[in-house]
Amino acid sequence: MDTNKPKSNDHELIRLGEQMDRWCSDLKRNVLAEFEQAQIRSREEQKAATLQEINDLVSQNRLLQSQINRINGLLTTYQLSINKKDEIIQRLTKSLQKQKDRIGLARSFSMWRGQHNDEKREIFTSTLAVKHYNYKLKRKALQKWFGIIQNKWRERVQRACQVRAEEVCQKLKASHTKEIKTFEKLLEEREEELSRLYKERDSFEENLKKAFMRGVCALNKEAMTMFNKEQLGDCGYHGNQTVPPPPPPVKEGGKSREPKVMIEKHLH
Repeated sequence: MDTNKPKSNDHELIRLGEQMDRWCSDLKRNVLAEFEQAQIRSREEQKAATLQEINDLVSQNRLLQSQINRINGLLTTYQLSINKKDEIIQRLTKSLQKQKDRIGLARSFSMWRGQHNDEKREIFTSTLAVKHYNYKLKRKALQKWFGIIQNKWRERVQRACQVRAEEVCQKLKASHTKEIKTFEKLLEEREEELSRLYKERDSFEENLKKAFMRGVCALNKEAMTMFNKEQLGDCGYHGNQTVPPPPPPVKEGGKSREPKVMIEKHLH
């Protein structure tokens, strides 16, 4: 019996190790696939942004040529630009209002859910208290009844059981001391194995975090270079007009808001 238990435990450990290896390989494959998909999406977005910028440049050049030949059309073009800006402002106000409404609904829903959970908890605790009270009453009644019966048979049973119990205790003591020693050895082995597995898992997670952060830093750097190129291109379209440089990006919590502003500009 004692030799079969370590073998079964070893098989379980081997199976657990294989399963953890499969999990690690699946996690690695999923992370790499997600990273590749993110790269593909970012490249497609950059291509679409460049095509949009090219189309915008062509349209702006045509507009400038038409403005040179037709000075009288300046008023109409200014009016159209003002109308577009008004539409953008209206869209932004509508989006802000929608976001505000969503936040209010989420707050009210969270408050309602908290009240509902409190009511359910109160009902559950009241029913549990009633059940516990009834259980205590039944237990007291049974204890009194058993006490009356046991007082009669206690002396007879104690005499017969005392001798038998001493013999059984001696046998159990000998067998349990052997089992305790074997289990202590097994416990030490399992603890060593678990400590080794924890160290391997920590090292794997650290390497995975470093690789993921390197990829994110590379993507951020590429996006910043693209945005800087776009800003330089916008400054060169006005001919001899002097355009003030763009304001520096405002940081919130150590992160720049410049990519977010440029993305909103392309969307509009």
